[in-house]
Amino acid sequence: MANCETLLAEWSAFGPPVDPDEQAQFSMVRRRDIDDGAFGVAMSEALGNRPHALLPAFQGAFHDADGERFLILTLPQLTAANTERLAFETARCMMRVLPAESVRPILIDSLVGEAVISRPRPGAAGEAILPSCNTEDLGPGARGWAPFGLGVREAWKHNRGAGATIASIDTGYSGHRQLDGVISRSKTQLNLVENDGNATDRFSTNARMSNPGHGTLVMSVVASRGTVDADAGTGGDDDVTGTAPDAEILPIRAIRSVVDIRQSRIPAAIEHAVTQGCDVIVMALGSPFAIEPVEAALRRAAAAGVVTVCAAGNCFGPVVFPAKMAPLGLATAVAAVDYALQPWEKTSKGGEVTISAFGEAVWGAKKRAATDSDTGVKAQQGTTLATSLTAGVAALWVVRHGGRDALRAHARARGTTVQKLFNECVQKSAHRPSGWPRGMGAGLLNAAALLDFPLPTTSVPADVPLATDHVTPLKRFLPATVGEADALGGLEAGGLDEAWAAEALWRFYQASARRRAESAGVKWPPADPSGPTGRSPSSSLRDALRDRPHLRALVL
Repeated sequence: MANCETLLAEWSAFGPPVDPDEQAQFSMVRRRDIDDGAFGVAMSEALGNRPHALLPAFQGAFHDADGERFLILTLPQLTAANTERLAFETARCMMRVLPAESVRPILIDSLVGEAVISRPRPGAAGEAILPSCNTEDLGPGARGWAPFGLGVREAWKHNRGAGATIASIDTGYSGHRQLDGVISRSKTQLNLVENDGNATDRFSTNARMSNPGHGTLVMSVVASRGTVDADAGTGGDDDVTGTAPDAEILPIRAIRSVVDIRQSRIPAAIEHAVTQGCDVIVMALGSPFAIEPVEAALRRAAAAGVVTVCAAGNCFGPVVFPAKMAPLGLATAVAAVDYALQPWEKTSKGGEVTISAFGEAVWGAKKRAATDSDTGVKAQQGTTLATSLTAGVAALWVVRHGGRDALRAHARARGTTVQKLFNECVQKSAHRPSGWPRGMGAGLLNAAALLDFPLPTTSVPADVPLATDHVTPLKRFLPATVGEADALGGLEAGGLDEAWAAEALWRFYQASARRRAESAGVKWPPADPSGPTGRSPSSSLRDALRDRPHLRALVL
């Protein structure tokens, strides 16, 4: 195997990053028996004194008793764009030479998958890919049809979310009529992109395939002040309504674009939502990969009694992270259906999905540039919409049962968490039509039935206390994920060492997204054999898959 300095020298040949968000990064977990100083020395030796920054993944509230174990390494002179092979090879090398429990590359991740990230920066070639992740966007004309169809109007007889706060981890918020009165004034905003306390959306257009305004859309679907009448109409000609129209939103700007994200800011964003006392976190974003501090943050959010609602994903096929961690009791994973209760054509699906909600032709705020109107609304699509609708209903559920503290006390007495209670209640109260498709969770979210559903009172002694610093090996996710597509491939994935399971998981998602894009008529240019090889699978992964033909066909 190549040593770390040789790999880093090869990486340098790709040139420096053209965007700070494309700097090479790794997440790592320091061993408990090694102090911060010794780890820093080992890091400098491994990097050959190459310029780097090694910083905590959290801002202090999630501090471990034995120091900052969850770390983010940034190599500012190396690019993360189109260099995945080197990223995985370097992570494996660091695991050999560093006193670390885990090392994973922080890749340029995408909710819409290979259809976007393997393409060049914005321009004719890349922009043409996005329509392949859209559908006909058909739905009823009434703007309140989606909340109405989820039983929200009946649920509002109990409450409309007053007293609850939902943290939106996204691109931030903008001045828009649909957000009037929505943004919390009692809690502190956070901007982890520009590093200040102002979480307004800067409408970044320099991100690859940027989609500014995404956070404003999410917040409008969660908590726009409005009503729904008996005909599913809303309160005005241009109005939409959120599912929790009396709740407040705490905006946390952690990404410039939901299409391409860097996960390194997500742990601190979750930490801030918890320390600010939020009841619900909504993350309408996702990745085909997981980094350790995101899982650690979700575990601590669950221990604090927070309900985290995540998008299952668009256009990949398999459920993305962090929604994929729903079976661990760390999130609610939401897939998208259309008006006819059929899976939205581009929704991710799988055994990890908790529940489905409407994700096509759902009305929300539309503002994609600072110069756009503050009153624009549009019927839009994606698991973003399904997730946002569900997050608002989660806030109604929290208020219905006396608030987060009361729910946390109930959960503790039962030996579980509020997150697991919510998932249990939302699944048992779901509407499940005849012929409900596999991989779409327990059924359609039913807000009215959920708020009438009694909290379970029996104890669950098998539900062990939440290990807040545990990190799940990626090899645990690989067999089930691959098995959704090919049972034999899933069997072959079992027993693959963690060192190669991580790269295999990433490449399986990319291959899945690429196949879906090609099935939609997107023609992929052949790879240039004389060009850079930073995206090609590593030779060691090829060797590891040599006797696994089904898995190899799905990954390489």
